Amino acid sequence: MKAAILILLSFPLCVISATYSLPSYRSVDWSLTGVPGGPHDRTTIHATLTSSATAAQIASAIAACTSNQVVKLSAGTYTLSGDVTWAQKRGVTLRGDGKGQTILRFAASGFIDSQVGVSGGAGASLSAGVTKGSTTVTFSTTPNAGFAVDTLFLIQCSDNTNFVFTTTGIGSYVRSTHRITAVSGNDVTFTPPILHTMTGYSPVAFYQVGGPGIVLCGIEDMTIDVGAGVDGVLWVGSDRCWVKSCEITNFTNSGIAPNYAVQNSFLYNDIGTLTNWPNQTDGFGIYYYNVSCFNRDEGNLFNRVGVGRLRSNSSGNYGCFNVYTNIDFQSWAKHTAAVNGSH
Repeated sequence: MKAAILILLSFPLCVISATYSLPSYRSVDWSLTGVPGGPHDRTTIHATLTSSATAAQIASAIAACTSNQVVKLSAGTYTLSGDVTWAQKRGVTLRGDGKGQTILRFAASGFIDSQVGVSGGAGASLSAGVTKGSTTVTFSTTPNAGFAVDTLFLIQCSDNTNFVFTTTGIGSYVRSTHRITAVSGNDVTFTPPILHTMTGYSPVAFYQVGGPGIVLCGIEDMTIDVGAGVDGVLWVGSDRCWVKSCEITNFTNSGIAPNYAVQNSFLYNDIGTLTNWPNQTDGFGIYYYNVSCFNRDEGNLFNRVGVGRLRSNSSGNYGCFNVYTNIDFQSWAKHTAAVNGSH
C-alpha cells in the first residue's frame, strides 16, 4: 500500500489549459465607449432654481446656459406638468442636490427630452473605407451638406450573416452611428471607427437632420419621478452626454432611452420601480435604441424592471459592475433576462 502511494505521488501534476482569442473581426475597443475622459466636472453655476420652478422655466434656464456651466436645482420637490426639453445645447450640466433631495415629479407623460431629427434622404452610397477600424469613408458622389462636422451620421449595410442570424423578414440591421470630424470632397472622416467590415454589403450613409443634437451635456444628482410617463430621460442624437448619480423611477417603458446616441455614459444610477411592476406591459432600465453606439453603463442598480439593460439595433456598447434585482414580467408568457443582448 505504501509503495502504491509513493508511485502515485511520483507522477507530475498535469494541468490542462486552453486559451481562446476572440476573432479580430468580432472584437471591440471598449476604451472608446462612454464620454472620453469621463463626465465633465463643472463648477461654474449659471443659474440656481428652487422647487417653485416650472418645467418651462427649467428648460429656459438650460437654453440660456453658457457652455461649460451648470443649471443648479436646489433641494426640494419640483411638481412639473410638462416636459423638460433641451435641444442643440452644448456643454450644459443640470445638477441637483442629490438623490432624494432634489426630486423632479412629473405629471403623466412627463420626461427629460432632447429630440432632434436623426436621418435624411434614402441613403448615400459609399464606395470605399467601410472596413473595420476605418475612420474615413468615401462617398460615391458629393455628400449632402447635412454631412457636416460635429454632427452624427449613420452607416448601414445589408444583413451580414457573420453577425445576423437570419436575413429574412427584418431588413438591414448592421448599423453604427459616428461623429463627423472632417469633410473633404467625397471623403468624410469620423470617430469612433467602424465596428464591422461592410464591404460587399451595399453600404450607405444617412445624415442627421437639423444639425447637432445635445453635445457634452449631463444630468446629475437628482431623483426623476416620471409620473407613470413613458420614459425618464429620452435622448435622441445625444453626443458624449451623461446621466450620473440619479434615481429614475415610476416609468412605463424606459428609465433612460438613448436613441441614435454616441459615447454617452450612464453611471451610478438607481433605475427602476416601474409603474404597476411586475404586471407592466414594458419596462427597461436602459434601452439602447435605434443605433445607439459606443455608450457605457457602469455601477447602476436596476430594481423592479422587466429587463435591466436592453439593446435594440445598437452596437459597441459596454456595461459592467451593474446590479440587477427583481427582474420580472408577469404579463409576458416567456421569461425575461436582466440583460437582453439583442431585441
